[in-house]
Amino acid sequence: MWLTLLYFSILQGLFLGTTLLMRRTGNRLGNRFLASLLLLLSLHIGIFLAEGILPKSLTIIAISLVQTFPFLYGPLILGFVYTASATALPASRFAKHFIAGGFALIVAAVIGWQLQSATNYPIPATLQTMLYLFFALQFLHLFGYAIYLSRWLRKALPTLSAGDESSHTSLAWIRLGILGLKVFLGIVVLYFMLLVSGWYYLYNQQITIFFLFIISSFIHVIAFRIINYPLDIHRPIPESKGPSYSYSSLSDDDMAYHAARLEGLMTGDKLYRENDLKLQDVATRLEIPAYWVSQLLGEKYELNFFGFVNQYRIAEAQKMLSDNQCQETILGIAFAVGFNSKTAFNRAFKRNTGQTPSEFRKRFSQKNSTLPEE
Repeated sequence: MWLTLLYFSILQGLFLGTTLLMRRTGNRLGNRFLASLLLLLSLHIGIFLAEGILPKSLTIIAISLVQTFPFLYGPLILGFVYTASATALPASRFAKHFIAGGFALIVAAVIGWQLQSATNYPIPATLQTMLYLFFALQFLHLFGYAIYLSRWLRKALPTLSAGDESSHTSLAWIRLGILGLKVFLGIVVLYFMLLVSGWYYLYNQQITIFFLFIISSFIHVIAFRIINYPLDIHRPIPESKGPSYSYSSLSDDDMAYHAARLEGLMTGDKLYRENDLKLQDVATRLEIPAYWVSQLLGEKYELNFFGFVNQYRIAEAQKMLSDNQCQETILGIAFAVGFNSKTAFNRAFKRNTGQTPSEFRKRFSQKNSTLPEE
């Protein structure tokens, strides 16, 4: 039974990963990060299940190489979180995150080669020390990413929470990615403890199956999310297409120029009124890459995209709510200024003003004014 479930998770991961890689619409970079993670998780399970099918020497080397995957999970989840939040992702800098994975691959190959001759337990002391050091590096690597992304989320949470439904969906995916990273960290810690205590050698098969089930469960959770809460995996983020699209920082003059144009789109064209407005839409109007817009908002306004747009929406909503001649309902005002739902409007309005729209309207209403029903 358990074998059937694990094989099903492998097929599910391979299918979803391949489908996301082949997807030509939406946020292709985000798709690639998530697809790579799913394929690695499926391969992780598959190699362990292949034990007894492959030659023993090849199995030992393959399993040793699988131990390098945690060094790739951190960078892949980091990339996915950045693309899900429409945060600028410098390609040249990001590539450095995979250096540790390459180094781990070499070390794992050496350990695997040495393990071929260590058929009895306990294994030689030198080799055991190398294994301990290897898992300690795994822990430090994943721990670093977990701490960084947790702190990043705390800073980004206020603006992400104040966004529309698409922003809330992205936030759910971001939380899932960070949770997955912490789960992998827990697996490494528990594996290391079992290895040091010697229990791993006594209950090798049972412990391996337990860890594989945890990994397969994460694949199922991702599949559930994709089906029920599709990320605008969505939201397009342009990739480098030459010198004019390099990931270099904006100069102060460029930032001031584009900031003036951006504010013109908001105050003049009232672009914020579009209910399905996305970062890419603004980038297209400004004729610059989306990551430039993201950098501009972060450095000049210290806001993410939805936090920036919502401040214009809330400002117009305040004018309408304080006008005693306005007979529009709260829901009508929410749609008029660009929100997709009354819930998102109420949440963003209270976060910006400290009051709900109803409370704000009542404060400005006259005693004899007739308010429309909510």
